[in-house]
Amino acid sequence: MSEGTTPLGPLDELRALLSSPVGDESYAPFPSQPKMFDCGQHLLKHINQVPTKGFFAVLEIKNISRSYVYGGALANLMVWGEILKITRECFPGNFYMGRITPGLAIHGWGDDVQSQGMAALVELEARLASLSFVSPQSGHRIDIHISVNVGYLVYPDDCGFLDDFTNVTRYAALTSIGFEAYQYRSRIQRFTSALIAESDRNSYIAERVEDAYATDSMAMVYQPRVDIRTGRIVGAEALIRWDEMTLGPIAPNEFIPVLESGRQIVAFTMFTLDKVTKYAAENVAHRTDDFRLSVNISRNFLNWVGEGITPLVSDLLERNHCPGHCLEFEITESAYFHKDVANTIKLQLERVKQLGVTVSLDDFGSGYGALTLLAEGVATTIKIDTTTTRSVLSRNSPLHGFLPLLIRTIATSNIQLVVEGVEEEWQHRALLDLDITLAQGFLYSRPLAGADLLDLIERAENEPLGPPILTPS
Repeated sequence: MSEGTTPLGPLDELRALLSSPVGDESYAPFPSQPKMFDCGQHLLKHINQVPTKGFFAVLEIKNISRSYVYGGALANLMVWGEILKITRECFPGNFYMGRITPGLAIHGWGDDVQSQGMAALVELEARLASLSFVSPQSGHRIDIHISVNVGYLVYPDDCGFLDDFTNVTRYAALTSIGFEAYQYRSRIQRFTSALIAESDRNSYIAERVEDAYATDSMAMVYQPRVDIRTGRIVGAEALIRWDEMTLGPIAPNEFIPVLESGRQIVAFTMFTLDKVTKYAAENVAHRTDDFRLSVNISRNFLNWVGEGITPLVSDLLERNHCPGHCLEFEITESAYFHKDVANTIKLQLERVKQLGVTVSLDDFGSGYGALTLLAEGVATTIKIDTTTTRSVLSRNSPLHGFLPLLIRTIATSNIQLVVEGVEEEWQHRALLDLDITLAQGFLYSRPLAGADLLDLIERAENEPLGPPILTPS
């Protein structure tokens, strides 16, 4: 530096870096990812030295329709060019953007940077939602159907002063892509410090799950399925319990969504199926052909394994010497939520059924695909969940007429009905009055370890489960 030259401040260094011809800057001011990190570091230094604020956002940009609709790779590049152009037009000069893995990162600075950033994001979301594209192959205009999830934070208000830019981007990215529950409320979410504890816990769960397989800290329990006319056990739903050595018991509704966020759900589901088929082969295969152990199967598992599901299940059954009729795939609500997804799932399940495995629908009535799987004969059992059971059995509920109508419809088909969540005697008797055969719930038994289930099966042969009065009132 020559004598008399004023040293550059962090903001000057940022501007110089943004204008430097480093990397592919076809859509300046859109720096490459490494350059984006350097820019963010300079911006952080600037804000730490002067009383101003920073705006850091991560945009996860999703194509709702499949990319081939637009005419291939060239067309998609043109679409991205349009996305970048629109983004640049929406933000003022004190903001700059960078391309990152989930989509785009947005940085800005200034006293009113939050209001500027929010106004720009709202405009951007609206313009991208209505974006259309002229296909180079057909010359027709096509709606692109882009969805944008945004996570943002105002620095230092939301996280305090930091020296390393890595955490700032991590916080914004967590808010945009890591927490679906937040996105159901709005697609533009502001970071909260509570997400850090949640993220750290989720990361720990994801790291520890493989050790859990090896250490047997994950154990199978079984909730009996009861023929309420006789009080005998005719099957069971397989559930998993995880007692982690540091966190203690972790509920399935917490750790399964973590596994479903990536490919870990495949290993987890195969681990569960392996445990259940071994247990079935050793303990229940000699029983009647209609004694089944049901296992929850998620859409994410089916998406990952694709057409490979049949050889996976076939090899597992053969290796563990388990007849296919002992196993039931209980398809959860999310697996049949969307029409296109439901059609794919249907083909996979039809192949699995050829192995003797039966299919049931959990949370019946929650999506398009449930009706498809029933109408086309893929599913042979439907389950009414606990919440619905309470509603339809209560005479004060407007849904009270729903279950009898459903029963009459099912009576003319080959579909079985299982009612979950039976906890009180009046519910048991109401089901008998409706000629419902199968139920499960705490009135009959809580989930049991494998050995305890076998003991209960034997006892139920002589001491039927349920209230003393086992005949319709």
